[in-house]
Amino acid sequence: MRQSGWRDVENVGHYQRMFEAKKISSMRRYLTEKNRVFINNIISTISIDKIKLYDKAGKLLSINANGQFVGYNATEVTPALIEINDECNIIGLIDGQHRTYAYHEGDDQFEITISKLRKIQNLLVTGILFPKAESKQTRLKFEANLFLEINSNQTNVKSQLKQEIELMISPFSTVAIGKRILLGLNKSGPLGNLIEQYWYEKGKIKTASIVSFGLKQLIKIEDVKAKDSLYTIWKNADKQKLKVKDNKEFDLLDEYVDFSVEKIRDMFIALKAKLDTDQWETYRPSNPRGLLTVTFFNGILNLLRLLIENNKVASIEDYKLKLKDIEKFDFKKFKSSQYRKMGEDIYNKYFK
Repeated sequence: MRQSGWRDVENVGHYQRMFEAKKISSMRRYLTEKNRVFINNIISTISIDKIKLYDKAGKLLSINANGQFVGYNATEVTPALIEINDECNIIGLIDGQHRTYAYHEGDDQFEITISKLRKIQNLLVTGILFPKAESKQTRLKFEANLFLEINSNQTNVKSQLKQEIELMISPFSTVAIGKRILLGLNKSGPLGNLIEQYWYEKGKIKTASIVSFGLKQLIKIEDVKAKDSLYTIWKNADKQKLKVKDNKEFDLLDEYVDFSVEKIRDMFIALKAKLDTDQWETYRPSNPRGLLTVTFFNGILNLLRLLIENNKVASIEDYKLKLKDIEKFDFKKFKSSQYRKMGEDIYNKYFK
């Protein structure tokens, strides 16, 4: 039940948010104190080859490749007996995972009561069976869309989670491209394992504001007048294909992501080489000199926009020469929304 499982076709294949232990524990306490079960309805998907349905006469119901019941009217409602294989990772909980898992077998003080409630829980489930003809990518996209529809109209979904889902729903959007670039930067290089990927990671650079207020402007492909985007300096003869609506140029998209990661990483490699060791850490009370914050990150992205606009994108060694004494630059004077100002000041002092 991994957060990224829905995005990797070779993985579990169902989207699911990370469990919050505190939330589950509070639910178990509530069930114990009230001595009752939840009035519940969950939404799930299930692998069609892992389930059998029988009508009230015990006859096996047949489902064709398009997901329709053979021999029954499409709008006909009939009671059925459901037989589900006893296997792992075949049911995806799109909504209701906490309410379901609150009944888990545990070793806490609530287990005595919960063990009894598990036997009387009547669980109403809206189960979605995908047609066999549907591709895995189509199924994943449907699940991600359904999850977003449910949660966007109820409890607010965090920006980072929406960006994760957009990777599947709209892979060619600037938000999705930006998210992929951050994943690439986090894999290796000066920012390796320093960028937050999951909500439970502490002491890392948060990503939502970087994508929304830094990367989107640096990597935009829709604006034909833009002169400060990495897209404008990308030397690929087919790059215009990325602008076509609903295109399927995934290999071309991969090339643009790799190109963007390389150009951004070059600047951060040069910066890390010139800054003091304790500066190249995330800010925390025990190390107030740490510079790795959202403000610093977005400030550097704005510097790159100015370099692109003025035709001054260069090599790592050239950046190192230009950034002489950058460790003395007063990064701390810039507040959270002064990304552009930081980029301009660095550009004017070291590159103009």
